[in-house]
Amino acid sequence: MKILKKNLLSQKPALDDLLVNEFKVLMDARHPNIIRMYDIFQDRQNFFVVQELLKGEDLYETLGHRTFSEDEAIQIVRQTLMALKFLHEQNIVHRDIKSDNLLILQSLDTANPDEI
Repeated sequence: MKILKKNLLSQKPALDDLLVNEFKVLMDARHPNIIRMYDIFQDRQNFFVVQELLKGEDLYETLGHRTFSEDEAIQIVRQTLMALKFLHEQNIVHRDIKSDNLLILQSLDTANPDEI
């Protein structure tokens, strides 16, 4: 479960409803390269997002201690573009594409390209 502090996200309570609606849209976005969202709850201070448990680190962190071969970079870009294509086909626009939001699950050397 991911816990998001409301006071760090927005100072406007009306935006809380927009965020809940955004997460509900993401709950229907089922694709092998998109983390699965199951539910969202809230109290006065927090949003609680129930999502798929994936062990790994984001691309930004990974770049701090390793480099990728050209083939590995191609896999990362390909999978990112496949996920974005899927979202666009669902009329969803991802407005925060950055290395912090790309999760590297396992070593690219031994991974199936469709599972990273």
